[in-house]
Amino acid sequence: MGALPVGIQTRGDADEPYWPVQNTWTYKEVWVHPVASWLALMPDLSGPALVEGQADSTVKFSETAHGQSIEVKPDPASGRFRVMLPQGEYAVQCDAGKETQTFLPGETYDLNLRSGHVLDFAVSRKSSPNGDVLIDVDARGTGAHRFVVRFDNLKLNGAQKEITLQSRVSGRLEWRAQVDSPNTPWVAVIVPDDDVARRKEVRGAVWEH
Repeated sequence: MGALPVGIQTRGDADEPYWPVQNTWTYKEVWVHPVASWLALMPDLSGPALVEGQADSTVKFSETAHGQSIEVKPDPASGRFRVMLPQGEYAVQCDAGKETQTFLPGETYDLNLRSGHVLDFAVSRKSSPNGDVLIDVDARGTGAHRFVVRFDNLKLNGAQKEITLQSRVSGRLEWRAQVDSPNTPWVAVIVPDDDVARRKEVRGAVWEH
């Protein structure tokens, strides 16, 4: 597994390292625990993401930053697919539609890419002249979907809204909120179809305007 040496062999108090004939560390005392902890931590920092789910056709994952793409075919009987992907933002495309997903290292994602379930959305915010906050969701996909806003330092009625999308036609939802405390930043998290892993957020503060 390896270890970290506590020190380096030197000639007394000299600053210049002295390598004995065996050319090795100070083997009488080494630290094993930091190395073991680092190896255990590495998969969470730079390991791949496990992406699985259901689809009716071949799924293509295209990494948006470098253009690298990976295709995976679902099982003909169950429609399930499973793939390991490097971390990053991906355009996920199949016959049912296209959506954008961000995959983090060491995480597990379950996607429903069957017809009527594909969803891609963007969130934006702006402030009205009277100080209200407008939160917009621009959605594309197919089927019925439900969006819920979770928020802090906002006064908001009707946090949940539903929309039915048609292929190649975008839909729009809007929430109007008031800032509760002008001395504190606010944040709003939009969760689609109770899938927290696909959440998107916007934030702001009164003094930004």
